[in-house]
Amino acid sequence: MSLDPTKPLQQAKIPAGSPVLRAGSQMQSLVLVHQGEVAAINRLDRTGKRRLYTLGANSFPGFAQLLNGQPLPCHYVASKDCVVSSFPARGAYQSLILSKLNVGVMAARSLLQEAMQSQQAVRGLSAYLAQLLKISDNLSLAYYRCNPQPFDPGQTQGGEVIDATVTQARITVSDFLQNGGQFPQAINLIWLQSDNSGLLKKSYEFDSEFDMDEFNFVRRLLGLAPNIQGAMFQADIKILEGLSRKLATMTQASIQELYQLHDSVDLGLESLLEGDYAFVEKFFLLSDLLDSGWNNVSLPEFTAICRFLVSSADTLLRGYQQNFGIVFEGTSPSLEKLRAFLDQHQDELTASQEKPVTEIKAGVDMQAVKSELAGSVGKIMSFLKIGADDQKNLIAQLKAFKKQQNPMDSGGDARKIRRQISQSYWKVYEAGYYKFRESHGNVPMPVKLMLNYGFFDEELLDDDHLAYIFSAEDNSAARHRIYNSLDWLDRVSRAEEPPSVDEMGLTYFEKMKTEFKDRGWKKDSDMTADVNTAERRVHYEIQSFLEVNVRLTTGSPTTAFPLLTRYQVTMALDKAQVTYERLSQEIDNLLAVDFSAFHREVLLNDESRDILKEFIQTQVIPNFIIVPSIGTKVMMWQDVSGRSKSSPGRIAVPVFATADLFTLLMEAVAAFRWELTKTIMGPDWNNVSQPSITADYTDYVQFYKKNRELSPELKEKLAVEFKRFRSDRDRFVNDYINWIKFESQGVMKLNKVVRAILYRHIPFAKSIRDNVANQPAFSDIHNRFKNIRTRKLRELEVRYRKFGESMPKELQENLDFYKV
Repeated sequence: MSLDPTKPLQQAKIPAGSPVLRAGSQMQSLVLVHQGEVAAINRLDRTGKRRLYTLGANSFPGFAQLLNGQPLPCHYVASKDCVVSSFPARGAYQSLILSKLNVGVMAARSLLQEAMQSQQAVRGLSAYLAQLLKISDNLSLAYYRCNPQPFDPGQTQGGEVIDATVTQARITVSDFLQNGGQFPQAINLIWLQSDNSGLLKKSYEFDSEFDMDEFNFVRRLLGLAPNIQGAMFQADIKILEGLSRKLATMTQASIQELYQLHDSVDLGLESLLEGDYAFVEKFFLLSDLLDSGWNNVSLPEFTAICRFLVSSADTLLRGYQQNFGIVFEGTSPSLEKLRAFLDQHQDELTASQEKPVTEIKAGVDMQAVKSELAGSVGKIMSFLKIGADDQKNLIAQLKAFKKQQNPMDSGGDARKIRRQISQSYWKVYEAGYYKFRESHGNVPMPVKLMLNYGFFDEELLDDDHLAYIFSAEDNSAARHRIYNSLDWLDRVSRAEEPPSVDEMGLTYFEKMKTEFKDRGWKKDSDMTADVNTAERRVHYEIQSFLEVNVRLTTGSPTTAFPLLTRYQVTMALDKAQVTYERLSQEIDNLLAVDFSAFHREVLLNDESRDILKEFIQTQVIPNFIIVPSIGTKVMMWQDVSGRSKSSPGRIAVPVFATADLFTLLMEAVAAFRWELTKTIMGPDWNNVSQPSITADYTDYVQFYKKNRELSPELKEKLAVEFKRFRSDRDRFVNDYINWIKFESQGVMKLNKVVRAILYRHIPFAKSIRDNVANQPAFSDIHNRFKNIRTRKLRELEVRYRKFGESMPKELQENLDFYKV
């Protein structure tokens, strides 16, 4: 029986498991735990035992609600034998702390402890949920591979029963395929353990609103020496009250976040382990079919999936007990049946661990390859003369990495170790670049492979991976501005290109200006030669562009790692490598549909040729830099390179793309279009009186609920759809991909409002426009576009008539643009 909030209590002994305070009750007493521990328990939990967090001795459970006058949001139960006192307290703050300053300070520190414990619980549960969501998404993809029939829209069954697991899986599979995701030849453990959040356009991390800076400020105040605190709070008790109320608000918010996380975990575990529609049940049914001769996938492939499911379930069940303090009791019996199935097919488990196979080229001497790459870590650092202490630390970090059960885990020790290795690696990489140029490329093979592919340790790759990168050499031709990382660093070193902006958008000049404040520089040209050296520019470019984009192009920054390892190879390297020719072809393929992708309007002035304030369309192909990474993201980094709006932008491409390269390129070009429009339009980028992609699209998103051209059903669908994306740019990118990939083929994917916006600002090439013009969905907007273009072309022809046959090249190109 819980405490009576109206009766005083002096150091009463409460045995473990006994309730202390009930959720929903109104606090009317100051409750102090002298000894022992109490646990905050989820009030909605069906077991009545699921823990939110715990509070130790000298804590005041429920003090936050005593301050804000709200009912208790959770139960408090003695998790260990406790000694508790209760003092009736109501009224102003001074009455709540019994008019004793030392009690008020103790209560504030208790709130500090509760805010910290609740937020730590949020972080722990966030990591657990991220793991659960990743497993669930990858099982959705695996289930589609094993049993595609439920994903066929024509197979959707009517009736009252709705399989929520398959419904969510359909969305996951659709996003994966639409965003360029590719299945390997055979699904294996490495592929199942990979993070596909980049391809699914989602973040697995919970977005907590906890203000850590504010919390740390309060913690520092309450951590001051007792005499300082005493003097401060005696001078103004309102300071202590304000701090306490601030902490009470933080705690209340953290508890609400914990309830959200509990609900999300419940849904995730239900789809994975509990009930008739759980994945564990679905795969057990498939195992029965497999034993009966069903062969949609091979037995080794299916056992790999089942093994992943069983091991993931075990991991999640252990994590459940650690986070909630109780055992999960809803597991379907099919989990044990799957274990029996795996035991029965033990012989196939070895085969099921096959890696994505990269074909070893004819003539490659594998023994010679392994001999030359043996001990690569030591060879690289010795050749580059890395300090003994740095070598020792990096080797120790690599050993710790190899010992991890899941080296690519998004949290915990694995992420910490990867971060430490990354910091050391980029120092080695920079030293490698200088040595490569100093010796004119005459460096050991391990150093060359590091610079080109991110190779570092031969023990982290399989033989076929080593054989491929050892013999891979891109001798193809680039038809556009395409560079590898070494060539790009050369251009920056020679000042042919300015260094890139950093993650905060700061330019090289702005960083140097801050670093050398005493120089009083006003513009780039003011930088002196002793500061603006080739070495400093390269160092800045590696830090600001290369290091950041190697991380971002993986597609999952939380699991990013600059070293090439077998854990990132989810498809054969020969199929993943991005060569100059392959990237050039994909750019050409995109321009064949979106011919104006890289065009922009610039102002041309040339009095010598009688050209005054002439706005023209000109094509400026961005710089495409192939960076030494492997992943599922082509990253649009800059839309322009300097102050000039006619300067080329920068797009980073992984040297190994483990998703459809054309889809990844579309995503980057969509982002490029959006940002370039904002740059060109300036403050008017979202001003609908100045039509542009950004202005028209943001207006559509903001006012779609009032748009008469959209049906109520479509508005509801859009409301759900928009929640999947964090920004208007992300929404636009999704629509752009549908525009290029499907609408250009006459397949309707967009609503009429978006279609009209895109047809106006992102017209298809003429041959495609002619093909779709007769379709009802396109006829009106096509005629309107054609009339506007014809009028513009006639206007330009009249204006340029004065040049006759000696028309300047820029003006002729502008005319040609409007003829397309």
